[in-house]
Amino acid sequence: MNFNLKKRKLAAIIFALIILGFITGFYQQGQLVNLYNLQASPAINDRNGEMIALEPNSKGYFNRPLENVPGKIAALLVKKEDRFFYYHFGINPLSIVQSASGYFGIGKRKASSTISQQLVKVLLGNELKRDLGNKIKETFYALSLEVFHAKKEILKMYANSIYFGNLAQGILEASRFYFGVDPEMLTDAQIFQL
Repeated sequence: MNFNLKKRKLAAIIFALIILGFITGFYQQGQLVNLYNLQASPAINDRNGEMIALEPNSKGYFNRPLENVPGKIAALLVKKEDRFFYYHFGINPLSIVQSASGYFGIGKRKASSTISQQLVKVLLGNELKRDLGNKIKETFYALSLEVFHAKKEILKMYANSIYFGNLAQGILEASRFYFGVDPEMLTDAQIFQL
């Protein structure tokens, strides 16, 4: 009898932790989506709805988010930034082990941020903070993104959030600023340059 009571209490605690984790994750991904939406630059349109000017966003950058990342850009982004992007849940355990072993002097220390973690860094404004506490925070936010958003959506948010210098944020602004073309027209060499 005592054993069954303990099992029920344990099950109740596990269930409560799962619910709490779900609620926390939902809140965290909501924060990230709000920050993402605030990155878009305000556009000034004429009376026909044509854009005549673009204002800088809150960071002082110019950003017009794409609705869809062209397939070639998406493939090259994944290849360059996070080759296991489609196989993990926001964190890459192999990269974490490599980074930890490098920290302890066992091997080469490599960066272990996934595309999801990099997106979290950009949205939270933590690109320059590289301490353990921040890494743990990024991990939970990245997991929240992965639970509530499809990989395609996360990749789109990432491509629209990257800063490319010269006040250009996002792949659309960067391709137009540096090469004078829309992202669909970029060559592989131009994509790698960006």
